Amino acid sequence: MVASSVDLSSLKHSFVTNLAKPALDFTPNFAVLHLTQGCKRPELAGLEAGRKIEDIITGAAWSGASGFKLKAGTKADDFEYGYSQTALFGTFFATYAGEKPALGSISVELGLDATTLPDGSTTHRPWSAPDALAREKRAADGTITCPQQDHPNLVFPLTMINKNPDFKGSNAIKNHLHSVKYVLSFHALLCERKKTGHDLEPIAGFRWATTWNFELKYRRGKPLIVQNASSLSFDTIVSGPSPNADEVLALPKISGPLFNPEVNARLKQAFRDDTSTLKRYDSTWFLSIPKDFFT
Repeated sequence: MVASSVDLSSLKHSFVTNLAKPALDFTPNFAVLHLTQGCKRPELAGLEAGRKIEDIITGAAWSGASGFKLKAGTKADDFEYGYSQTALFGTFFATYAGEKPALGSISVELGLDATTLPDGSTTHRPWSAPDALAREKRAADGTITCPQQDHPNLVFPLTMINKNPDFKGSNAIKNHLHSVKYVLSFHALLCERKKTGHDLEPIAGFRWATTWNFELKYRRGKPLIVQNASSLSFDTIVSGPSPNADEVLALPKISGPLFNPEVNARLKQAFRDDTSTLKRYDSTWFLSIPKDFFT
């Protein structure tokens, strides 16, 4: 049910999304997936010195706001408004290969495929904004404006050591990133909530999705993107709640796992734990590795 306190005829949306573009950048030891706008690409080298990615990707890839007024007679101070968001983890799959077939290959997953999680602030759940000041702004004429923005990204190793038993624990069996596919979809939902309760009342929302899909080769030891099938899309804003049962269940949660911390935990498990079942070590190249992968 659409929130009865909102005058839907006054509801207006303005979002800028055209500057966001899926991208893959490299440092000597890391691969970085991002959406271009808001990423200080020349500063990515700082990752090698221990800088955190949130200090380098400091801007939104896309942003905007929804504005509206309340119906006559509504006590505005009884309610709070803002955007909340759910994330559907589509897939993450990366492959690595040695400089020649005898040096093997590796595949890595995160084990979260088809998982829907709340994608809110860790400090201001269930909202996306980090605090009340960022979540909504109220004007003297009664207009309430709720901003929403995002910039998903991922940092992971550019090279890995192949731990297949055939290599007898050697740390010299280095494999290089060959391909990566990372698929995410989101539902951003403008909501109302009574200050005395916890239930979110959906007003309007939109879906958006991004896919990073790259294949690499190496020339003189340097990574070169040879295939880019990435995409980014934004659907039309529609009124009312989500018809998706998983999203309905995930949206109002005020405890439990959040999308970003859960993905970060799986990244550590997949890439730092040599015995993780999220990895497969092979003693030769996968069939997908081209003969001229590393020259």
